[in-house]
Parts: sequence; C-alpha cells; structure tokens
Amino acid sequence: MLTEYRVGSSDTLASIAALIGVYGDPMLWPLLYQANRDQIKDPQYIYVGQTLKIPRGLLASDFEAARQKAREAGLFGLPQNGAKPAPPR
Repeated sequence: MLTEYRVGSSDTLASIAALIGVYGDPMLWPLLYQANRDQIKDPQYIYVGQTLKIPRGLLASDFEAARQKAREAGLFGLPQNGAKPAPPR
C-alpha cells in the first residue's frame, strides 16, 4: 500500500484513488484532496511531479463520507447521487 504518489501527466485525483495500491476506488478522491490541501487548491488541477500523501488508517465512515462528497461534486465524470453511468454506445 502506497503512502505517497508522484503525479504523472494524465493523472487526476480520481484516477489516482482508483489505483489498487492507493484505494482501488475513484470515488475516494476526496480523501486525497483533503490530505493534500496544502498543495491542491482545486481538485481538478494537480500537476506533474507533485508528491501527494495517501492517508491510511481511515475508518469506514471516512470512506463513506468521501464517496458522498465525490457524488455531490460530480467531478471527473463520476456519477452523482448514486446514479449509474450511462452504458457506452
């Protein structure tokens, strides 16, 4: 399990959160955002070379709160309010 991650050229907070060594769930991107507020002002803008902290030792309630924040934010093409994404055409 990673405790830090260096941002690459096509990374988003959601794509980083989705990595198996991070959380394996893109909806947990708010955890990364909150832990790195000292260097991320807007969750849609992260920069190549940034080293992000990955919080560990979190409670189930932390994960659910993060998923709720992700649904409310509607960023990164993730479904809002529990809606399922449309199937590909």
